[in-house]
Order: sequence, then structure tokens, then C-alpha cells
Amino acid sequence: MSLAGLRDTLGIDFARFNAVLATIGADYEPIRNPQGHVVAMASYLARHRDAITDSLRGASVDEFDRGVIPSDYASKAGQLAAAILRRTAAAADWSDPLDPDPAWLDQWELPPDDAVAERVAAWLESDAGMTAAGVGSLPPVAEVRAANARALAEFFARASMLLPLWAAKQGGISAPTWLASGSGDELIAEFTRRGLHDFRALDDAAVIAWLRLMDRWPVDLPSSLTLGVLGLTEADLAAQRDQEARLKGGRLQARRSVALDGRPVSLDPDRIDDLIERMREGLTDELLQTSDRPVTLEEIEERRRRKRGASKKGDRPGGRVPNRMTSDQTELVGFMGELVADEWLRRRYGSSALWRSHYRRFVHNDGDLGNDGLGFDFEVLRVRRGTLMFEVKATTTDDLAFDLTETEIAVAQENAGHDRYRILFVGRVNDSEQRWLAVLPNPLSTGGRGRYRIVGRGIRYEFAMPARAIGSTRYVDSS
Repeated sequence: MSLAGLRDTLGIDFARFNAVLATIGADYEPIRNPQGHVVAMASYLARHRDAITDSLRGASVDEFDRGVIPSDYASKAGQLAAAILRRTAAAADWSDPLDPDPAWLDQWELPPDDAVAERVAAWLESDAGMTAAGVGSLPPVAEVRAANARALAEFFARASMLLPLWAAKQGGISAPTWLASGSGDELIAEFTRRGLHDFRALDDAAVIAWLRLMDRWPVDLPSSLTLGVLGLTEADLAAQRDQEARLKGGRLQARRSVALDGRPVSLDPDRIDDLIERMREGLTDELLQTSDRPVTLEEIEERRRRKRGASKKGDRPGGRVPNRMTSDQTELVGFMGELVADEWLRRRYGSSALWRSHYRRFVHNDGDLGNDGLGFDFEVLRVRRGTLMFEVKATTTDDLAFDLTETEIAVAQENAGHDRYRILFVGRVNDSEQRWLAVLPNPLSTGGRGRYRIVGRGIRYEFAMPARAIGSTRYVDSS
């Protein structure tokens, strides 16, 4: 029996047992669980993120209302976001105020919420007594972030049409540099990084005022996007609008779109809100109540049969999808799958479910742009049983196949000894009536053996040729 098992069997207090081990010395050391403390801290911060953010907002709103960039708020919000994503296990690396307290290691196997709450309160009070501040008339943070992300995207769309025309009319004057990115992401990221989209709704005047303060609005440029103020007319816009219409219509738009329940959708900035709304409206309780238990192929097939039998549309998919999708369409289907996964995971695990891929930026406007290099798309923080990782795969058909990238394979291999790395597969993702979801085991784990077979030509190897070889060659093992 292990020392920890002996302690639990005898019902000895954790701190008292560690104190005895420390006294004995020699080959006996206190039993510590640093990884558990890290996850417990991150889990608490994720579950209480909005309340903590409200304390930060309440302490900084007066500064924001005076037209001063709330730098302390932005710094604290950044610390909070980083702490939620921190997974460092070594206590020697704990240096941030939102890391666990090293003194907890000998006191508790896992820190209680009360202790974590006190540590968070001390961090808040370290600047201007933030726990005493209330949000007052401020709207909920999630609502104002979403509204301001839309406002900034719409502002960018109008500015990208009007300001180059204004600059051309002035002659020798350049439009703002942030227009060169081609999307509103840079603008939204700038406001997010400075904490400016977390307080009140932003109109054109407010956006321009903040841009001027950040030296992102040229001195010679009028403080408006109104045609008359900019010295533009409707005639100036005619050619520009025709060009925009051509770009958004016809074959180009078709290559960027996928049919959702028979109607085209895309990730274009002016259409993504409609996509998200329609996807959420089409999520049934039956789908969202799908078990998180890894299923067998027989169970998947039975579920698909029931879907087809109950559907009024028979076996017709949500809309015609080309056999070979463009990269834009593939990205769109991937986002649709992850949106379904986000709703399903939050229904089952609440705020402990974290969206980690870059697609999160379309939905969660909290400054975290996501990371596609993790080898998974979502994680669920569990204090006692270890963090769950979900890699999402989606298809517009009933095909039971998916690809794994090199990074995903590496992470699957690292986690092959347990069941915490899983595949979340969404079939018929673009059809609200026939959409289905299944949790599958790690293909490289013991539980995954016998459930998969590798399809395709084989494994691709890349190797270095001898120095005397001319050029370089890649060989494919198709055996």
C-alpha cells in the first residue's frame, strides 16, 4: 500500500500526515500534488471569470468614462486570462499572484475554494481595492464584448470602403494602416488588448476618439465616417459598391459558402452572426443530451438510422456540398463543428469547458485568439480526474472517417495511457434535422484498438539525402 493509501485508510489529516513525514526525513518526503493545485486554481478562475472581471471593470469604469485608457484593467484582465490557461506543474515555477500558493502543497491535496478565493481577493486588492468596486450600470461583460465586436467589425467594413476614397481625393495622404489587414481582426485585437471593449457600447464617435488617443487615426482625417464630413458623395461610392457586389456574388461567393439547412452561410464578417444564430437555433435537446461516453460503431449506426427515419427530409443533406471543398469551405465546416461542440460541452461541463482553437475568436470576444498548435480544440478542467481534451472533427455527410495532423497524433500518443484525449465527431453538421454527435476514444489508446483502421495510401516519410545527391526528394511509402 502506498503512503497516500495508508493515510486515507487510517483517516489521517493530510497536513498532519505531511508534517510527520517531514519530521521522519530520510527516504520519506511530504506527499504533494502540484499538478492538481495548478488545475484547481485554473478551474476556479474559469468558473468565476465573469465575477472577477466585473470587479476589475467596476474599479476602472470611471477611468474609462474620463477617456483614459484603463491600463491597469487591461493588465489585470491579461493576467487573469493567462492564469486560466496556465498548466505549469512545477512549484518552483509559481511566481505569479494567480499561481497556487506553494504553502498549500503540504496543507491540502487540493486547495479548497475558500483558500483560492482569498488569494484572488488579495490579488484584486493589490491595486485600488478592486473587490469593493461594483459594476453599477455596466452591461454584462459577455454581452458588451459581443456587441462591441460586431460594432468594430461593422466600423471596419465601412471604414475600408470610405477612407481609401477619402485619401485618394485628398492626394498624397494615406489611409490608416490598420486597414491594410483586410479584416477587422487587428482593430478588435487592439481594443481588446487595451480593455476598451469591456465597458460600454462603442459607437463611431467613441471608436474614433479611442483611435485618436492611440495614434491610430490620422490627424488630418475628420472624426467621422459620414459621407458629407469626409467630402464624399454617393457617386464616389458607386464603383466601389459594384466591385464589392461582384466579389461577394457569383462563383467566388459559392466557393466560400456551405448550405446550412438549404441556405448558404459563410464566415464573411457581415454574415457570421447569422451563421452562429442559425446554428444555435438548430441544436436540438436530443443532440445536446448526447452522452459523453465513447460509443461503438453499432451505436453510431443505430443513431443515424433513427435520425434518417424521423427526418421529414429523408436522407437529403442540409444542402448541396461539393465533393471536393475549397479551403474556405473546409474552414467553415470545421467552425460549424466546433460551434456544436462548444454548445454541447458547455451544456455538460459549464464554464469548466474551455474553447482553445482559433475558431473561438468568432464567438468569444475576450482577447484570447486561440491556439491551433495544441493538438486538441477544447479542454475540460477536472480537478480530481485530470483534464479532458477533445479534438473536434466534422463532416457534412455520414462518412465515418477523419484525419489527424502530426500535432494531434503526437498529443494522442502522449495521452494513450488513459481516456482523457477524445474525438468529438459531428456528422451532417450542416443539417439541423439529421445532425448527430458522437464521442470516440483516442485512436492510439487501448480503448481505441479495434475501432479504427487506417485508410489511404500509407505513411509519408521525409528524409535527408546524402551530401552528393542533387536537389532533394520526397518518397512516399505506399506499401
